[in-house]
Amino acid sequence: MPANKEKKMKTGLMLLFALLLALPALAQDIGSVSGTVITEEGLSVEGADVIIRNDDRQSFNTQTNREGAFAFEDVPIGVWTIRASMENMEPAEEPIEVAANENTSIDLVLGDGGGGGGDERVGSVTGIIFTNQREPAANAFVIMLNDRRENLQTMANGRGEFSFEMIPEGAYFIQALKDGYGSIEDNLVVVNNEETVIELVLDGGPVNENGFGSVVGHVFSENGRPMIDVEVILAGERHNNHQVRTDEQGGFAFERVPANMYNIMSAHVNEGPAIENVQAIADEEVEINLVLGMGRGGAGEDLNPGFIMGSVCDDVGEPVVNAEVLLAGGGGFLFRAKTDIQGCFSIDQVPGGAYHVTAVRYEFGLAEEDVRIISRERTEVTLVLGGDSGYNNVIENPENNIPINSALLSSYPNPFNPVATVGYDLAEAGLIELSVFNSAGKQIQTLVKSFQTAGAHQISFNGQSLPAGTYILRLETAGQAQMQKVLLLK
Repeated sequence: MPANKEKKMKTGLMLLFALLLALPALAQDIGSVSGTVITEEGLSVEGADVIIRNDDRQSFNTQTNREGAFAFEDVPIGVWTIRASMENMEPAEEPIEVAANENTSIDLVLGDGGGGGGDERVGSVTGIIFTNQREPAANAFVIMLNDRRENLQTMANGRGEFSFEMIPEGAYFIQALKDGYGSIEDNLVVVNNEETVIELVLDGGPVNENGFGSVVGHVFSENGRPMIDVEVILAGERHNNHQVRTDEQGGFAFERVPANMYNIMSAHVNEGPAIENVQAIADEEVEINLVLGMGRGGAGEDLNPGFIMGSVCDDVGEPVVNAEVLLAGGGGFLFRAKTDIQGCFSIDQVPGGAYHVTAVRYEFGLAEEDVRIISRERTEVTLVLGGDSGYNNVIENPENNIPINSALLSSYPNPFNPVATVGYDLAEAGLIELSVFNSAGKQIQTLVKSFQTAGAHQISFNGQSLPAGTYILRLETAGQAQMQKVLLLK
């Protein structure tokens, strides 16, 4: 009897433990959906796209297996629309209701397509983008990306309106960006022969949200002589550049410039450059003097402006439209441009010197070149984007630079503005260091330096205070390091 009683007690405790484990799941308002996709003849359809969506723009997507089966776990309760589609077949769509802690089962039957309708299974997306002050975000940049890495880009008009036509149906990630504002991301589903309407509101505020100030000063030669009629450039981080020439006393003034950090530069062919950092402060006048020949080795030895033009193409020679082009000098990020319909770009009023030029478009990766801008001359460059190069992880042994398998390092989104989520998966516990380097190889930030357990981890990388450009994330574990390039847009 005692043994039997002990057995019953153990069984009871196990049941209680199982019930306690189940309570969190029971408390959640979620269910599941499963089913099959078949033809009209009853044959299983492998690789069919299955999407469920609700009126709150939530969506989940998957594909059927070899038996034509699919399943969605942890689906919030409520009314959903489920849709199955396959190339050259008529799609099937049905409403379903998901109940708490229950599985909703459904079979979807695809038609044979009829062969005459020419159904390309495409829809359209239209929308409007606002600032957080509910003003139209004119000329905002819009990107749509699906799970097959198909990428679409457009520019909003002066009223913040945009549209995509003839879009393959499926689930998409959509992002809107505008200079001086934060980005906004959302998810949507494109349905065959339907228009999907979306409204996006940008985060953050314009670059001048902190007000305006002024920067004044004089330019002198190394022996103290005022420099008359030389150009002074105040270069901001968002192509927010200003140019003036000195007066008869070598003086200059930049009035009403957005409060922000700047590079201020001047040069003369016989004197050399002067480069300094300066911060414009709201409602204040900041004074700074420049001494030529005392430059800190920034943009170059001659700051009289030059001109750069070039083209961006893919690895088969086709022009890449709307690629982002960044031109960075030793003094920090200076200029940016976008390619036109022929894949061409141009940037003028560039101080002479050494620069690093980067071109990027999401689905093509990036390309980089070092160039030298010659004063009063034209510099030409061709950048070739090839596949995912520039975004692929690079894993190496720091002792011999031999590629090895390592923890997973990823960053999303990439490009980003201004915050990216960096994820890494440690095979074993140990001391790790996650650092950020600029394009010149200088370490500028340490995100993590501590002992961490095995498994998945993530941390935010905030580039709010950094200039736009290319950065390198470096994850170092015991005996190995992994790096990834990321692009900060502003």
